[in-house]
Amino acid sequence: MHSITISNEDAKPIWYISDLHFDYAKNLTIYKDRINNFFDIVTAHPNVIFVLAGDFFNDYEETTAFIEQLEKNHVTCILVLGNHDYWSNGKYTYAQILKKMEKATAKNRFAHLLTTGRIVELNNQVFIGDSGFTNFQYRVKDNRDPETGELIKHPDVTATLTDFGNNFIELSQVRDWNIESIQTLHNRWIEFANQQISKIKNLIVVTHWPMFAQSPDNPQSTWWQSKTNLLKTNRFWSIYGHTHRNGLKSHDASVQIGYQSGNDFALLRFGQLVPLSSSRSLATIGNRVRQHQTLQLEEPEQALASSNRVSRSGYKRAAHADNKRLLVAFLTDREALFADIKEKAGPKVRPLNGLFDADAAFMNNAHDDVLDSLKILEAGYQDNAFDFYTALIIAGYAYSGNLRYLDQMRPVDIYDVAREYMELFTLQYFQKEIDIHEELKTRASTRKDSHLMVGNISLKFPRINGHEVPPIALNDFQSQISKMVSIARNTQTPPQIEAPQPLRVENQVHDKAGDFLAWYNQDDSPEEVAFNIRKVHIVNRPIELAIPQKNSVANMKQFWTKSPVSRPKVGMLIHHRSMGIGKITAITDAAKGQYLADFPNKKNVELYSANGLVSAKIPTEYNNGQNGLPIN
Repeated sequence: MHSITISNEDAKPIWYISDLHFDYAKNLTIYKDRINNFFDIVTAHPNVIFVLAGDFFNDYEETTAFIEQLEKNHVTCILVLGNHDYWSNGKYTYAQILKKMEKATAKNRFAHLLTTGRIVELNNQVFIGDSGFTNFQYRVKDNRDPETGELIKHPDVTATLTDFGNNFIELSQVRDWNIESIQTLHNRWIEFANQQISKIKNLIVVTHWPMFAQSPDNPQSTWWQSKTNLLKTNRFWSIYGHTHRNGLKSHDASVQIGYQSGNDFALLRFGQLVPLSSSRSLATIGNRVRQHQTLQLEEPEQALASSNRVSRSGYKRAAHADNKRLLVAFLTDREALFADIKEKAGPKVRPLNGLFDADAAFMNNAHDDVLDSLKILEAGYQDNAFDFYTALIIAGYAYSGNLRYLDQMRPVDIYDVAREYMELFTLQYFQKEIDIHEELKTRASTRKDSHLMVGNISLKFPRINGHEVPPIALNDFQSQISKMVSIARNTQTPPQIEAPQPLRVENQVHDKAGDFLAWYNQDDSPEEVAFNIRKVHIVNRPIELAIPQKNSVANMKQFWTKSPVSRPKVGMLIHHRSMGIGKITAITDAAKGQYLADFPNKKNVELYSANGLVSAKIPTEYNNGQNGLPIN
């Protein structure tokens, strides 16, 4: 164990930053400016302890020279290595680079490199740290038993080398890169750190990899974060990097620069842990959700500029990947979503060990914003379109791990609300056609008749995964939007508006399975049919077949491409006109909806989903024994 103690009774502020990536400058001039500006800042603050949480250069020799320069300039700092700092074009392993770096920094008096086993005490604050690495564990999403509905929880799984593929850059930059050796380094660090956490006061833990992240849901993401076994005692500050996302949750903090190739670091912003003697108020402010709204409408005399501004924002907010994941979670499992958001928002940031984070006041405000938003979401939609969608967007910052960026949030305006409203309307309208668990691709409609007027601005309806709401279903929608605009303009209060109630245009609805079969069998060419959980719907949607009178394989392929009835899966039940009820045994072409099915009198029948009725659940009335096939 290597220990350094430098005593000074005067408490010093601690400025932290990571992922500077000096050599990701877009040209040599910016690269030189970065180096010069960085050293201008750190040398101008001799009473600050700098914590630098890794990823300085894409070469271990350049990182070594950087630490030497910090030492020569008497910059008091704590450093750990990031994954880029180990790169050697495949010449050395992680362990070999660590040995070289530890030897090069062993006698430093100012620039202290932390690795497993090293302890540095500066001004009554004790620092331990390491790259930290990852344990490569990820979670498999829980699912429900299709028969009982019981929630099935799965243990975490460890990623394998094949999960990262041959193009993973670390394979060429680090000699003998393998998961087992990295896990060994990680576990050695965790064992050492937990020993110190259990006995040292005034501790600050510095790592490159985050130590308190949630387990990712795919193997590739384990390189960025993992749920570790580091003790969380709420007795120490944790500073980290690697993810290129700023964060401050409880006492877990990061300010990360990332790949900003045009940034010359002249205005470099550090996170700050400030001694309590220089603290400022941690008070929060009120009116949480509505402070993120604006009821301002674009003025008619600025019609062209206004239209361009609104159209440029498009569905970027409503259809942003994080917002869509949030919306899907809200529609499928709200209780789990709310618990997840509360966990990610975490407790408020409090002073600890004589230090508090300079951003604590803002983060505590953001924390309260999220909790107030959850109150609105937990109450459900109550015709409060403006408040509801603003709350959804605010909660999304916590859900996606971006709460530290909430102060940069553009105020939610009436055009955002209209778009969010229209997107939800579309998802509800096409709830049978659009699987919200799959990727949702949202574009503005290209139809001339698919738009709504919001004040003097024309907004296109969304087109989600190729599906657009037909004009006939929009008749009442314009009046709802106009009502919302009128209330906002005349009262300057968030308008109330009824929840979207998309009504499907249906030919007939048959509650009785017998009635449905009678209709189906007497019609030579039903246009489209599909099951849902409660009823059988027969939807009137014209299908353009090349030769309508022929029920050929080619026509079935075209039918599937233009208007899929249901995505078939193994185990689903199928009703065929002539063979009755069977069960899907294999998928032969998922893109075209082609599969094999077994029937009582015929096995391995090749079908397309357009040539039969596919459902995860067929009404029990079908199970009358007449087909000789038991249905569970």
